[in-house]
Amino acid sequence: MNSGDFDMTFKVLLPSDGSPAATHAARYAARNLQGRDASVLLLNVQPVYVDAEMLHMGRAIVEIHRNDGEAALREAAGILAAAGIEHRAEIAFGPVAQAIAHAAKHAGSDAIVMGTRARHPAVELFARSTPSRVLRHAEVPVMLVRYEPKRSAERPAAVETPFIAA
Repeated sequence: MNSGDFDMTFKVLLPSDGSPAATHAARYAARNLQGRDASVLLLNVQPVYVDAEMLHMGRAIVEIHRNDGEAALREAAGILAAAGIEHRAEIAFGPVAQAIAHAAKHAGSDAIVMGTRARHPAVELFARSTPSRVLRHAEVPVMLVRYEPKRSAERPAAVETPFIAA
C-alpha cells in the first residue's frame, strides 16, 4: 500500500447562517487550516416552514431559500478563498441540527467547526440551541468557536452572575 491509496486530507464541515458567530468560526477555521492539507464543506441549512397557503408557490419557495443560503455562505466562502483553503458550498433543507450532522457523516467529515454566541458553557450544553443539538446528533467531534461581540463604551458588559439551576 502506498500513500496514494488513502486520502489524508482533513475534512471539516463548517455550517454558516451568515451570522457574526458563523463568520468568526470561518475566520478561526481559515487561520487554523491555512497551509495544511484540508478541505472545507461550507453548509447552510434552510429550515423549511410550509403552510397550506405556501404550497402553491413550490419552486418559488425553494428558489427563495436557495438565494438566502447562498447569501449566508458568501462571506465565509470569501474568507476561506482568501486563505487559499479548498472548499465547496452546499445548501440543505430541513431541521438544522440533524441536517448538519447528516451532512458531516455523508461527506466523510473529520470534524464540525461552528460558531456559537458567548454564553456560559453549561448553558450552551443544556440549551436548545443549534450548537447544543448538533453536539447531540453528530458522530464526529464538534468544535464550538465562541463569538463574543465587542462592547462599546456606551454599552458596558453585563455583570457576571453565577448560573444556578433549580
